[in-house]
Amino acid sequence: MRWLIGTALITVFLVSTAYGDSIFDVRGTGKDVIPVAGASRAMGGAVAASRDPLDCAVMSPFASALADRVIITAGFAHMNTRTDNLGEEKRSLTTLFPTVSAIIPYKRVSLMAGLYLEKEGRLTLTLTDNAYGGDDDNDDDVYDLDYRRETSIHTVPIFLSSSLHRRLSVSAGILFSALDTRETYTIDFTSGDRIDAVDASDVSASGRAFAAGLMVDLDIVRVAALFRSKTDLDGSLERESRYAGVWDTEDVSLTSEESYKIGLRVRPHRYFAVEVDYEKSPWSKLQLDGEPIADNDVYRWSAGIEYRGRIPWDAEQYPVFAGYYSQPLDWQSPLTGEIVERIFSVGTSIPLAKDRAVVSLALEFGRREAEDRSDLSETVYGLSLSISTIEAWRREVKTRP
Repeated sequence: MRWLIGTALITVFLVSTAYGDSIFDVRGTGKDVIPVAGASRAMGGAVAASRDPLDCAVMSPFASALADRVIITAGFAHMNTRTDNLGEEKRSLTTLFPTVSAIIPYKRVSLMAGLYLEKEGRLTLTLTDNAYGGDDDNDDDVYDLDYRRETSIHTVPIFLSSSLHRRLSVSAGILFSALDTRETYTIDFTSGDRIDAVDASDVSASGRAFAAGLMVDLDIVRVAALFRSKTDLDGSLERESRYAGVWDTEDVSLTSEESYKIGLRVRPHRYFAVEVDYEKSPWSKLQLDGEPIADNDVYRWSAGIEYRGRIPWDAEQYPVFAGYYSQPLDWQSPLTGEIVERIFSVGTSIPLAKDRAVVSLALEFGRREAEDRSDLSETVYGLSLSISTIEAWRREVKTRP
């Protein structure tokens, strides 16, 4: 029965019956996700060298060193996908798991912790085919296939950050990550003479990594760099059948490579700031028991512009952000070549309750395209929103305005 499933999945690029978050989720472990925190998504993820504590995230914790009040942030994103695969249009709507984080300053040290979605994917494939080389007119061989897979990687970072000098901030911490991938597939033969199959497999694993980095502020220029160690995830693979219950459980081990992020921010004028970031995904070339399940390095280029001027409106209170990023998916094949995601974004922040809360909004739009298949592309657009509450209690921090 397994060969039926494998054959059916290969046809995902030859039929228009696949849908979910992306037609490209048939392999790999989904897509890397930019966290919903402050201006992060509006800036295309280019916030590594930001001084704004609202922008702190799992790979950009440095600004938490400058927080003088307790900050709690929650955010989510709605993403839409429109695919025109071989002339048939498909649409999907996905809500990304909320981001939750907290920054707690104490004397000259800040604690930053949270829950972040780092990777996400969802796929559904339905088709009708015939098995065993049978004839389409023979109902004994005709079956309907329904295949579903959901993958997520969540990370809980715990960072300690400090501003040792007004020009130097450092961060170090531990990151706890958990992966979960669940697949279910149903093969329903038209005739009752053959046995239908309803099977599922679930991989769950968890592990930890360490990270450390620094941000250097040279007034007009600001530089940040963060290194993240490889992650070893230990867990189990469970397979189950409708007829036999759990029929196989085994221990598994997943390994990811080291990763890093580098950010350069330039402020040529008090009203403008431009940042460019380059990072390697911590989930590139993920291996399961020594065998790669993602065969491509994921390097993301991102760039963002921040405007806080007074014309044509009070952008000091309501700043404008614009961003762009480009990254490949973590797999490619001879059929598709490399698949690249290119997303543009724009957004703003709105202070509320006498600056005790901030709402950050971002609109995103772009495309995913397979370089070797012009008929395989999809349009991506979405809305993200984060809300940060800022407690009145504060500490004394000596920073330049």
